[in-house]
Amino acid sequence: MTTVLVCATPEVESDLCHTLFWRDDLERYVADRTEDAGTLALATEPHIVVIDLALRGADRLITNLRNQALPHPVSIVALSHDPADAADHEETSMLRTKPGTHRGLVLNISAGGLLVECAGLPIHPGDDVTLSLPIPGLGKPVEGRARVVRTPIEEQIGLRFEAFAGDGDASVRHFLATLAAQQSSPPA
Repeated sequence: MTTVLVCATPEVESDLCHTLFWRDDLERYVADRTEDAGTLALATEPHIVVIDLALRGADRLITNLRNQALPHPVSIVALSHDPADAADHEETSMLRTKPGTHRGLVLNISAGGLLVECAGLPIHPGDDVTLSLPIPGLGKPVEGRARVVRTPIEEQIGLRFEAFAGDGDASVRHFLATLAAQQSSPPA
């Protein structure tokens, strides 16, 4: 069974109750303090850890989780309700990597992943990143997790989608279908 550890404020936790992290087939542990989440991570060996960035010590918890030797890979999902973390422009996505948050320009998107232009990222093929992907016409960015599948070349990285929060997958597919319909319709 997949184990999920949620470390979040009560507001974020109540929002998460409507996402895939609250499926019945997941074993779930919840903490509202990063110190408690660190202890739970050692005891429960989660597969996925969801962290509210508004909590004191969130960055330290992420660093500790990345450095812990667990018997399996751990996916870390970092969430925030802070508008400062939202992308300023529709064409800019945000990638959260080991050292922090970076902005990048989406050059190409498909149902399977992205090609992103992002200078100086210290990431390599196989690394996991969390992303915040603004979709034109959608009120809020699509949140998810992706894996680096292409070595950075000329400041471009290839990412394969791994998982989305909520209806993110449907939002991306709807956006792509809309783009395809616009491309195939004859000019007026």
